[in-house]
Amino acid sequence: MKESASVVLVAKEGETVLGELELVFDFDDPQESRAHLARMAVNQTGRHEGVTKLLVRHARRLARSRGCHRITTSAEDQASQTFYESQGFRKIGSSAELTKHLAKSSKQASEGALQAIRLSWDSRPQPPHGFKMVIGNDYSPRYVWTSLRQMNSVYTLLDVQAPLPSLWLLRQDEAEALTVDHEQVRLWLSTKGCDASDFLRAALERTEQLSMSNAVTRLTAIAFTPRADLLKQGGYAVQKERPYLAMLL
Repeated sequence: MKESASVVLVAKEGETVLGELELVFDFDDPQESRAHLARMAVNQTGRHEGVTKLLVRHARRLARSRGCHRITTSAEDQASQTFYESQGFRKIGSSAELTKHLAKSSKQASEGALQAIRLSWDSRPQPPHGFKMVIGNDYSPRYVWTSLRQMNSVYTLLDVQAPLPSLWLLRQDEAEALTVDHEQVRLWLSTKGCDASDFLRAALERTEQLSMSNAVTRLTAIAFTPRADLLKQGGYAVQKERPYLAMLL
């Protein structure tokens, strides 16, 4: 995925694929350029641990050669956390996956509190300057943005009968946010404007309204504290928590 700056490393023996690792680069902040280990999968062979170590070692070298200051990743369980820590990662926080079933009352709550302007994905090839992703996942904002645009294009091309993620600009006074009316909450918040927590709460509410209009009945969100706490206050239930780890390069 060239547009979103991701690389897939493949470990092979002859024609046999032993494992794969996807590394996502985030250069939006030149002072904190990072690579995120988004996905790693290996064959269940007797050399399972050796393949994972090989992939992580090459990922570290590649990230350093690209000018990254650190690598981040999320651990799925205690075993994967132990492995990453053995490779030099250290836990720096945790993320939570939360869900909420939408009710009709959600659609009518505080309707009109924010102005919602529909935007075209084609006119927004990348996240606009001055916005930061606050709810979505731990990949780079550019990767998520590009994936959503590509999902929209593929769904349209293949005539997939599923809700397409439309892009919306939410505005209240000087504060702005970008959101999508899809099954997973992805929310970018402007760095200027009113108090972030108050505006974010209103933006989440409007995201629910827009998603319900797009036939979505259940929302999933991934967030770090304190955003996860805000989601819980809004009726989201925690399904899983994942340790978030980083390694300096």
